[in-house]
Amino acid sequence: MDIKKKLEIKNMPISKIGNLTKGFVKIKGKLYNNSPIKSKLKAADCIGYSYNAMKWVYKKKFGKSKRDRWEIIDSQIKCEDFYIFDSTGKVKVLAKNITIFTDLNYHKIKENYTTYTESLLLANQQEYYIMGTVAKYKNNLVISNNDKQELIIASPNEYEIIFNTSKAYYIGCGFFLIILIVIFFWFLLEDLI
Repeated sequence: MDIKKKLEIKNMPISKIGNLTKGFVKIKGKLYNNSPIKSKLKAADCIGYSYNAMKWVYKKKFGKSKRDRWEIIDSQIKCEDFYIFDSTGKVKVLAKNITIFTDLNYHKIKENYTTYTESLLLANQQEYYIMGTVAKYKNNLVISNNDKQELIIASPNEYEIIFNTSKAYYIGCGFFLIILIVIFFWFLLEDLI
């Protein structure tokens, strides 16, 4: 997601469910559904989950063993349709192709240089932000994704990290990266001379 889109979402007002109209919206509320699924890692009942398996990969470089990086070996997002509700009402969320950003109900297991993690969406516990498109489906309003807009759900902490990070932060990170590249090439050139 580009910075322009993040700023657009950040500056959107939070819509009340009782006043929804068609179009892209941001809502904050609690979740529920009547048919929970089992999460992949802990087999916990949930509305949906985000799962990753990452392995620490060793690569050989110039005859020496070198630790390289974490590599994702499996990644899944699974979510059933659910409802989000606030003090003004409820609306159904069609969860196909949803993107989940949550640090809530986080589980982590490490085994033999592999780390397995999952984050769960649970009913009636915490509030989440949902960004998606309101449309009519079977004579009711629903929230879903469409060709132009993603369907995103985020816990409050993840929302702050993703959408409220200032433009100055991104500029500072870019500037820091440029400095690191200059230093790297400086030392590389000194070794060659």
